[in-house]
Amino acid sequence: MFLVCGTRTTLLRSVGVNVGAHEIPDFHCLALTETDYVEKQSQEVQATPEITSTGTMTEAQSDRYQKLDKKEQLYLRIGETVANMNLKACETTQISGKVKSSGEDLLRNLVKSMEYIQSSLGDDAKFTPFRSVLESSASLSGVHRSTISRQLVKKLETTRRKLLKEMGQKEKNRRLAGRLSVFEKFQITKKLHEMWKNDENVTLDVIHEWAKANIAFKFERTMFYHILQGMGFTHKKRSQNTILVERPDIVKRRIEYLRKKDHMDRGGVYFAAVDESWNHDGMTPDEAWQHSNATMYERSRMVNLDTPMSGPNKGKHRGKRGIVLAMLTEDGVLEGSEKVIISGTKEEDQKLDYHTEMSSDTYEKYIKEMVPLLKAAADLHGRKAAILCDNAAYHSKTLEKPPTGASVKADIVSFLQKHNVPHHISQTKVELVKIMQGYIKACGGRSMFTVYEIDDWASKQDVEILRLPPYHCFWNPIELLWSQLKQHLRSLGKVSDSLEIVRIRTLEFLKNFPPAEARKLMDHTRRDEQNVREMMIERAAEWHDESFKLSYDVDEAGNLVNVEILEDEEYCDDDFSDYEEGGLEMEDYEEVEEGVTNDSEDDSYDFED
Repeated sequence: MFLVCGTRTTLLRSVGVNVGAHEIPDFHCLALTETDYVEKQSQEVQATPEITSTGTMTEAQSDRYQKLDKKEQLYLRIGETVANMNLKACETTQISGKVKSSGEDLLRNLVKSMEYIQSSLGDDAKFTPFRSVLESSASLSGVHRSTISRQLVKKLETTRRKLLKEMGQKEKNRRLAGRLSVFEKFQITKKLHEMWKNDENVTLDVIHEWAKANIAFKFERTMFYHILQGMGFTHKKRSQNTILVERPDIVKRRIEYLRKKDHMDRGGVYFAAVDESWNHDGMTPDEAWQHSNATMYERSRMVNLDTPMSGPNKGKHRGKRGIVLAMLTEDGVLEGSEKVIISGTKEEDQKLDYHTEMSSDTYEKYIKEMVPLLKAAADLHGRKAAILCDNAAYHSKTLEKPPTGASVKADIVSFLQKHNVPHHISQTKVELVKIMQGYIKACGGRSMFTVYEIDDWASKQDVEILRLPPYHCFWNPIELLWSQLKQHLRSLGKVSDSLEIVRIRTLEFLKNFPPAEARKLMDHTRRDEQNVREMMIERAAEWHDESFKLSYDVDEAGNLVNVEILEDEEYCDDDFSDYEEGGLEMEDYEEVEEGVTNDSEDDSYDFED
């Protein structure tokens, strides 16, 4: 105790605080010399009986311990901890120089000592004066707790709750969304889903009015806009394609593709993704830095060409076109597969869709040239080769396909007999067509019975062609390569660049595409496919659990949190109970929020938190 008091007196003198002896409890009875104190302590230690840890008590000691009430057990644990405490284990800073000028270092050592004592006591610390490191350090030193927290406890500044003005816009939106209850956010999400399902036009005004009428939302339009963004919604170009989920034949083909692709991935198949893209002369960035008010410069240049330009020249969105072909493998772009075919169509006659300039003959010739190269690359790894492609018309020249309603009766009967479909030869053509169409639909559509010429040829070369489901080009990794290619070409391009210059840049980019980046693109689509498989398995597992409803919420950190919502759950409006109806705008809300946070700022530094 003499050492603690002595440290305190020296410390307070160094920081300019005057504390009298009467302010320290039992100061006079503790006024021993250091030598006397050490000798007395040595005698007490020798006379102190050995304390057995509560974690290693004998059976008899355990019985006696259990007979004690909770308060006595608490005192026993605290006493044992203090008796076994090793103050040398506390990582304090060695004081160098004069003590009277080392007040901050001494104060830091005191805080570290309090932290060590608190951590040693564990959960029992809350029943002692050491329950708060900040308060105990302030009491022993006589320095205000805010000074200690500001000068020494820097780590608390990173854990306190941020003010709205310190947040980015996304973080601020999530904080605002957190003011709504889980039930209120669930109701808003449910309403949006219903409107999408009913093909209603969702606008901010419509959903805001609904929220005010149905969940007693009290704030104005701007606030609701930020809350929607904080809930994970955004206003952007429509991209939902209902064909992907509504057409049964496509659903079945997706399931079959995922099953077969997973089997091939597990078998170590060496995939090559093939597709076509385009480029044109004068490819430049769509956006660039320029004067925000360009009218004055543009008018001046009409009179005098020496006037500074308002910005760079406008880029071209179309021009003389080239068709780019390549095969992407896990080792990069297959060597020799990079080709740029110059379009023979005049620029003014070119259609917006470049697919019209490709033909099945051109594609077939390209594949037949590439298959030997692909097999050689796969043989180096000792693996089977496969080509991944989409269902473009020029990829799909048929060798065999099922009959239609317009086919002759003999062809329909032959198809039914080939696939062992029950029928009778005496049935009419209309009846047979109905049987055939029902069978084809049940098997996943006409594509399941279609044999393509290039697929049949490749199979004879021991190379399998795996076709993506219709409208699923996002599972073709080469589509990601095309995106990077066009970005590269635009970043280097000028309006005056000829198609030959663009062609050379294209071939250089494809030939030098890193294998590591190629593997990332392949892995990206594999992860996406695996996510869909897992969701399909999860859906199948809970198919019969009709009472289960799973919803998602977004916390302040932007993470998705699973929550279960009951339809008849009561929701609480306490978060907004302090504000008047009629609404506050975003700026008003920020002032209230910041005021509340500032008032409680000192409490946020409390070690108890």
